[in-house]
Amino acid sequence: MNKNQEDMTIKQSLEALSEKIDWFSGEDFNIDQAVDKYQEAVEFANDVIARLEDVQNKIDIIRG
Repeated sequence: MNKNQEDMTIKQSLEALSEKIDWFSGEDFNIDQAVDKYQEAVEFANDVIARLEDVQNKIDIIRG
């Protein structure tokens, strides 16, 4: 996760992930850029998953 991703909310990360996914069906699709865009999307997806798991753990602790 890069510094910009650390400063994003979960909602912002999901929006960024959505933009990355939308790129694949857009007119700007370029096979040369596809691998990079895919890797960026995976990073955002992994970030969202990790952050949601962290929130779930906090909820579990509060519920005790």
